[in-house]
Amino acid sequence: GVWHAGAPNNLVEGNFVGVNAAGSWVIRHANIGVELNATPNNTVGGTTAAARNILSGNAGAGVFITGAASTGNLVTGNYIGVNSTGSYSLNNLVGGVGIGYSPGIMPASGNIIGSGVNKTPGICNGGCNVISGNAMNGLLLSSSANNLIAYNHIGVDKNNSSFVGNSGDGVGLIDSPNNTIDNNVINGNNDNGV
Repeated sequence: GVWHAGAPNNLVEGNFVGVNAAGSWVIRHANIGVELNATPNNTVGGTTAAARNILSGNAGAGVFITGAASTGNLVTGNYIGVNSTGSYSLNNLVGGVGIGYSPGIMPASGNIIGSGVNKTPGICNGGCNVISGNAMNGLLLSSSANNLIAYNHIGVDKNNSSFVGNSGDGVGLIDSPNNTIDNNVINGNNDNGV
């Protein structure tokens, strides 16, 4: 996929990672869709359809943020674990979004997953991420604090009209204090919502 290590202030937008160019079926590769490793202030996605990344069908997580220097990153407006219409599963095999959760990996704090910018009520557009249809959890935070998870659809399609559940929790928290989970639609997951 796309790997950033110690490289701040990058923009990752309009990519199809783990799927074909139409975003309709899986072309699975062996690792993570987008990894931000010890790198701050990157943006993955955007608030328009053209800026949206389709981060699905990966053998690792769709997005993985790790390392103490990974702060101030924004993941917004993406489809993570679903097809390009946001309607059915093209699962990432190790969850949708992970923050600091691999064994031996440093935690990451102060990142934002999702945004209410340009979002229509009830529909996942603008800065909203669809994080659905993944194997394991939709999001998993481990030993990571002060992150914001907001305005996402987690376990449902972009229109909140059908379940596209993650096979684990919608949002999992392990030893992760002081995170904010706000204004998300979390439903249809196979384990806990949060």
